[in-house]
Amino acid sequence: MTAPRPLIGIDSFAYHRWFGEHSEWEDPRPERWDVFDFLRRANEHGADGVSVQTVYLTPALVDAVAADASARRLDLVLAWGHRTGLEGGKNPTRLVEALQWLELAAATGCRLLRVVCGDQTWWPEPVDERLDRLVPQVAAIATRAASLGVDIAIENHADLTIADLIELIERVGCDNVGICYDLGNAVRVGDDVVEAARRAAALVRMVHVKDVRVQPDSIGDPAAWWPTTPLGHGDLPVAEALRATLASPHRPRWYVEMAAMHPDHPDEDMAVEGSLGVLRSLPEAQRHSDLSR
Repeated sequence: MTAPRPLIGIDSFAYHRWFGEHSEWEDPRPERWDVFDFLRRANEHGADGVSVQTVYLTPALVDAVAADASARRLDLVLAWGHRTGLEGGKNPTRLVEALQWLELAAATGCRLLRVVCGDQTWWPEPVDERLDRLVPQVAAIATRAASLGVDIAIENHADLTIADLIELIERVGCDNVGICYDLGNAVRVGDDVVEAARRAAALVRMVHVKDVRVQPDSIGDPAAWWPTTPLGHGDLPVAEALRATLASPHRPRWYVEMAAMHPDHPDEDMAVEGSLGVLRSLPEAQRHSDLSR
């Protein structure tokens, strides 16, 4: 049987400045979007699907967002945890919030929820201690998700290496828990982008596809500046890493995402458009064709 072609979509964080968010390396934008503006733009870009960060939503909007995405034939994934997620397992109220969003996702028909365990601020803490705290919390999310028919994708969010994330998932021991593999975050913590993709492939549920212009002064520090570019204009072997993720037993889901942009490429929307074109041109996107938009 021919494998399904990758679902090619956009993560709403690609447009974080339009949602009023910017980092120390970015200037704010005068435009302000809501999630419906993002869905419209994703539709105009011909995306197959979207990953929507719940930080840009309120619970009251979820049903309307799901209906709008469905009307535009956009596969919808909700992404919880921006920015610090479960805060390394130290904040029980964050677990309660994750479970609330899980219920909302299931009620709208979403079958995949991305979850974050922490971010780069947790990187210096001993990983063994974090995993000990996180295992029961992720298990609680996974158990409830399984009862709702939802899969969980935990992102390597510059808080864990792929090896540590795989250990976490293996210790949780639930079949519905996998990985949201972020290429840029992999290099930020010192992972080899391709080797990490190969190691994670059996667990990958979705991929954040970004290219990064590696700065020598940033190496070894995931909290430093790791500027993104359109695909093909950075230093990462994006096509090879994506090829490795096709070993996943799940349909490939590739979402273009942008963080702080490199000055050579200051316009995220142009970067998204160019990156989508690169993904669609890959032989893998052409060859895996029995599921289409």
